[in-house]
Parts: sequence; structure tokens; C-alpha cells
Amino acid sequence: MTNRELAVKIEQLTKRLEEIEKKKEHEKALYSVEEVAKRLGVTREAVYQMIKRQEIPAIKFGTIKIRAVDIEKIVGSTL
Repeated sequence: MTNRELAVKIEQLTKRLEEIEKKKEHEKALYSVEEVAKRLGVTREAVYQMIKRQEIPAIKFGTIKIRAVDIEKIVGSTL
């Protein structure tokens, strides 16, 4: 690999790393019922029922919020 090819590769990897870092900045800690419903591919009512059955832990913080870690547990268990 030439120095030029190496420099181009480093530049590409640097840009990719910056994109990943920006994406992480936009991740949220809490999600709304509607956002969870979209993520799981179900209705809002289904999410409310899951909360009622204590399948999804929820927090009343003005409105009902679900922690990102709890969503990931559910998504991981349905894969």
C-alpha cells in the first residue's frame, strides 16, 4: 500500500468514526410510548398493555417514558 493509499484510507476511517460519534450523541436515554411502538413495530396501545402487564418498565416523567436499556432488552429477546 502506498503512502497516498494509506492516507486516503485513514481519512475514510476518520470520517466514519466521526459519523459513529455523531450518531451516539443523538441516542436518547428515555423514549416515549410512541417511539417505542415504532421501534417494536406495534401500536401505542400494545405498548401501554405491555407496561400494564409489567413486561416493559416505565417511568412517569411528565409523560410515560421507557428507558433505552429496557427497549434493547426487549428487542434483543425478540430477535
